[in-house]
Amino acid sequence: YCMNGALGYRKGTFEVINAYREIRKDHPDWDVELHLKTSAKGMLPQMEEWAPGLKLYNQMFWREELIEFYNKMDCMVAPSRGEGFHQPPLEFLSTGGIVITTTWGGMETWYDQRWCYPVEHEVVNIGNKWPSAMPNSKWIDPVPESIKSQMEYVYLHQDEAFKKAATASKEIPDLFGWDVIAKQMIDRISELNG
Repeated sequence: YCMNGALGYRKGTFEVINAYREIRKDHPDWDVELHLKTSAKGMLPQMEEWAPGLKLYNQMFWREELIEFYNKMDCMVAPSRGEGFHQPPLEFLSTGGIVITTTWGGMETWYDQRWCYPVEHEVVNIGNKWPSAMPNSKWIDPVPESIKSQMEYVYLHQDEAFKKAATASKEIPDLFGWDVIAKQMIDRISELNG
């Protein structure tokens, strides 16, 4: 399993770590690891001792290094509370990786059950949990049990999961490749300029 991004509370990072720790406890015979690639300051090296099998990469990667990281991983877990788009899981899908994600906000743009596994969630008021949130702003709380059960499901149904990943690696570049997005932006700017 892996995650990538400015990992912290909003990304659901701690829920994934807890789910991973429970999986290791419940299934000691499973050969699983959790790799966290982040540039966030809150991920401390001591976390690797607290959660055996957790590997932390607290640095920026060049494009080639990121692709190499993705190619070594099987499943990205991305239960974010809210995103404008959430590009890392989409990048991972395009490389043939399996994705478990929430389906609210930016993820709705690209989520499809043909290539992702959904995490159950509840829409809640942000309140004072995010400093820059406007009053009455909402985001989601991913259901921890759903994260764990999807992680277990993917492990137990790898053939199905890799078929979904193969579908994504064929379709995602045609839907969200840079050429496609650049053309959409040019068309939108032209439309706005009349």
